[in-house]
Amino acid sequence: MCLGGAVIAKLVNLIFGLDDAESDAERSHLLAWQRSQEATMTPAFYLPVTAGAFFAVVANYFFASQITRVPLITIFSLIFLLAACLPLASKIWPKKIQQVNSLVTFLAGQTALIGMSFVFKIDIATGDRLDYAVMSSGIYCCLGILTITISPFHNGFLFFLTTEFVALGMFSWGFEHPFERTVAWLLVLLSFASVATAYHIIAFRRLRLHAKIEWTKRVLQQQNERLRMHAIERELTVARQVQDSLSPAITTLDCGHATVRVYQRRFDILGGDWVGVRLDKSGQLILAIADVTGKGIPAAMVAQTINSLWALALTEDIFEPTQWIKQVNSTLIMLGHSAPHTATLGVLIVDATSADYYSCGHLPVFVANGFARDHHNTSAEHIKFNSMASRGNLVGLFDELDLKPVKLSFTETPVESLLLGTDGIFNQGGRIKRRKIQDLLYDLDQRGDQALDRANVDDDQLLIWVQRKTALNKAA
Repeated sequence: MCLGGAVIAKLVNLIFGLDDAESDAERSHLLAWQRSQEATMTPAFYLPVTAGAFFAVVANYFFASQITRVPLITIFSLIFLLAACLPLASKIWPKKIQQVNSLVTFLAGQTALIGMSFVFKIDIATGDRLDYAVMSSGIYCCLGILTITISPFHNGFLFFLTTEFVALGMFSWGFEHPFERTVAWLLVLLSFASVATAYHIIAFRRLRLHAKIEWTKRVLQQQNERLRMHAIERELTVARQVQDSLSPAITTLDCGHATVRVYQRRFDILGGDWVGVRLDKSGQLILAIADVTGKGIPAAMVAQTINSLWALALTEDIFEPTQWIKQVNSTLIMLGHSAPHTATLGVLIVDATSADYYSCGHLPVFVANGFARDHHNTSAEHIKFNSMASRGNLVGLFDELDLKPVKLSFTETPVESLLLGTDGIFNQGGRIKRRKIQDLLYDLDQRGDQALDRANVDDDQLLIWVQRKTALNKAA
């Protein structure tokens, strides 16, 4: 029995062009595509069927035999009502259109086949008018072909309807006729059934072929998209390597009066934060930091432009902060003729006795005269936290920069640490609380760059920590 079932399954697959090697995803796609095509085509197909059923009712009233007139009108009226209800049902139950279509098709087909076989049997049994028998047999065969042809592909009614059409046709014909006439009628039924079944199978195979082509196209599109994304990711990785190679390699710098530590973490592959660190011939420590407006590739390109101007300034023996900032501003304005390229920019110059801060819309420099290395002693009164807030507008926005630098004297204000960072670190801007600065300094001292985990923001993070050596020696 298992062998017979396997043979039948292979035969059905061969007839309908089904493939056992199809994946579940492909099979689901083919079934969904097939049902969507049925849902689209069937209601439109029923419109002429409805019109044909209406005219058939009128014609049967005038031309059918007296005894079959009422059954014929009843049959075609039911078909007319079922066909007319399908478009309405598709609007009421749009999500169940396949089920409604199968039910309507089944009821209409059974009404047509059973009803016409009954009428045909009456005309054969009376035998007084050959034209009535010919007309009823023709209508039965036409309805049989129509029923088999419009049967939905997915409901499995095809072979049942074909067998039913032949069986009901032979039942209506009867077996009291001569053998050769009975065989001839059987061949007629088989011919009509074969044509309808072949058309149905060809239409099904064509539908499956279109679905397979669409599936193959979708798979190729997905593969191309994956390859394209892989190429983009590879290019972004190379771009990050280039950005890293062009960025300052300094993470720690010791000079005569201070130690500088730079902490940076990008939110994405490419970052829009930039930092520059240099020590000029006079011993001044020059720190520059920028936070480009936006994220991703555009921000990284603007940051690289600033980095190029910084590299050009490294060739000069003396660094002029105002001149360099104006050069950055004019360059970004010139490059942003079609779309503005802006950034906040901060330049901090530190020597043994003082610090000067130039800000173009950037965050202030946070200053501390110490921090509690015992984390439980965070309320020590001798620990003071201040800020150096300089005024200036964003670079890349206006031709004229309203720069108002601020100066801090270490002889007047004891300073141990200076913190200069982007809003990925100080996400509350200049309103940062004393406790948060204390916690940040403690984490930097204890955990290093892992202290950046505390921020937990969807942004690039960049921080410069300057520790004055006189204060460090005093603490030691």
